Amino acid sequence: MNELPADRPILSADVDRVLLKDCAQRIGEYKTDLQGVRRELRQAFWAKLDQLI
Repeated sequence: MNELPADRPILSADVDRVLLKDCAQRIGEYKTDLQGVRRELRQAFWAKLDQLI
């Protein structure tokens, strides 16, 4: 988990793909090809990570 903040705001392709897919499904948004959706999901990820560390 220490690697994520060090590489911020970049996520590895594997992590990013899983993040987008799983989070989008959770909120009922399946169009993960939309840049606005991707941006919001990534921002929410980093905000939650900030709360946890």
